[in-house]
Amino acid sequence: MRALTAIFGLMLAILAAHNPVLARPKDDAPSRVNQQEVVNLRVWWPDVLLSENAASTLENQFNSFRSAYVNVNLDLRYLEYQPIDTIRRLTLTRDVAPDALPDLTLMRYEEMIAAVNSGLLQPVEGLLPPSTLNDLTDNVLEMGQVAGEFYGIPYLLSIDHMLYTGDASTPPRNFSDFLEQDTPLLFAAKPATSQVINELLLIQYLAEGGYLVDQENNPTLDEEAMLTVLEFYSTAVQLEPFRQPLEDTLQLQTLADYRSQLSGDDPVLALLNSTDYLLYRNRFAGDAKIVPPLTADGQSFTLLDGWMWVLLADDATRQIQARNFLTWMMNSDNLTDTALALNMLPGQQRALRVMAEDSDLLVLSDLINAAYFLPPAQRQNVAAVALQVAFESVLQGTTPRAAAEIAMATLGN
Repeated sequence: MRALTAIFGLMLAILAAHNPVLARPKDDAPSRVNQQEVVNLRVWWPDVLLSENAASTLENQFNSFRSAYVNVNLDLRYLEYQPIDTIRRLTLTRDVAPDALPDLTLMRYEEMIAAVNSGLLQPVEGLLPPSTLNDLTDNVLEMGQVAGEFYGIPYLLSIDHMLYTGDASTPPRNFSDFLEQDTPLLFAAKPATSQVINELLLIQYLAEGGYLVDQENNPTLDEEAMLTVLEFYSTAVQLEPFRQPLEDTLQLQTLADYRSQLSGDDPVLALLNSTDYLLYRNRFAGDAKIVPPLTADGQSFTLLDGWMWVLLADDATRQIQARNFLTWMMNSDNLTDTALALNMLPGQQRALRVMAEDSDLLVLSDLINAAYFLPPAQRQNVAAVALQVAFESVLQGTTPRAAAEIAMATLGN
């Protein structure tokens, strides 16, 4: 009964959104425009991409679009974002009130996959002008592909990087340099909620050429890459580079667990996400430097994540207006303003170059080109679980070779 009540409530919400009496008032079209020529364009905007700082920026862009395209009635709705409910909400809307479906919305990769499998999305190949699409690098474009076809247009990005608060002119970039310095290493060694492997371990393993699936998409591990990373941590534990006692290090799960230590006078090398950096950068130590994640050979390598525009409209006229809206939002000036307001990075190269004029963000801009997109399904598989278990056992005293053999045997079974 409770489930039926929830579904009925959601149906009412969908119908209310579609009902002109119950829905949020729409902007009136200019009187000089023939109402029959006005095209409704419905956009759903997830509320997690909204903040007090960003509200005015976004509203200015939306209103400017309305002024420029008077024959388009932009019906923008801010919806509560719950990843598990996104596809259910869209599917139920399609079944109950298909005319209430959005023409455009923003999704993360895992939602896009589910939406494609549910037949909700339209391909976006050719939707944007070539000049706009060509300004997205190949590694960023991979975020929008499903089985080789484009369904998502990368919009706002985030990457992992490190923050160095020491006084060395050259912050440690590789394992050897780090071990020669007495700089504490801070990172969330415990996987974040809903994850099975911590970000730094995953980055370091992939940077060594490691992989989590084979050519047949079966879970697997590269033993050599795993040993390189595990041997580093085995040595690091003996030199006690971690700021917390060992038992506390394995309990660190988010930046909040060690953020206060990034604003003090003591040197530290810490992993954080670009969104967290942009949000808190005024609270970090004044001499803090952004550096790429610590890897075995010091190569620039990181992981990429973000939000993409997806298209649901199958009507040609609405797709034209969707194209106009996306071109407007992807304009480099608009995109830069939106990214900064939301503490994210723009997916477009021109917008990144504008942000890079701020010296603090130059490294982040450069790191985008060295970023790798790993589909969520791979980082959640049993190979990732085995690698995390091996890492934790090394921190607790198991030899790297023994930990690696156990991990490989686990997958073999």
